[in-house]
Amino acid sequence: MGVAVLIGIVAVALVIAMVWFGTRPSGPPGGKPSATPTPTQPLHTPVPGGQGIEFKDSYGDATGYWEILNYAWDDQGVTLTCRITVDTGTLSYTFLALDNETGNDYEAVPTSTLQSGTVGQGQQVIGSVRFIKNRGDTEIILADARMAPITALGIKG
Repeated sequence: MGVAVLIGIVAVALVIAMVWFGTRPSGPPGGKPSATPTPTQPLHTPVPGGQGIEFKDSYGDATGYWEILNYAWDDQGVTLTCRITVDTGTLSYTFLALDNETGNDYEAVPTSTLQSGTVGQGQQVIGSVRFIKNRGDTEIILADARMAPITALGIKG
């Protein structure tokens, strides 16, 4: 009978220990509860009615955000208003357009205020990019100075 009592006492002690350790707060004694993590907010968001995309230029190691704020077609082509914001590094850029139907590519016309250029860390530029092309769904390509694509956004024709 002594063994049965001893086993009962050990079993009760184990249950009490499990309940006590299971209900204790985690962390150091007297420590403050850890803060609830908050979701990460995107660094950039497009303007209403516009569209944008984060980019990383692997050639120049620049990162940032490129936006098409708006665009308008006319009988000779399309004019876009764009903004480039550089968060890190320096971006040397140019623009290209690719017609989704024909596959033809186009360079921005020289009268574009953002035809090509350089933007440094913490800076942004806003201006126009114009392409002489037939109206149609088109991918607008942000490219580096070597004309290698970095990223693209589509517009409707």
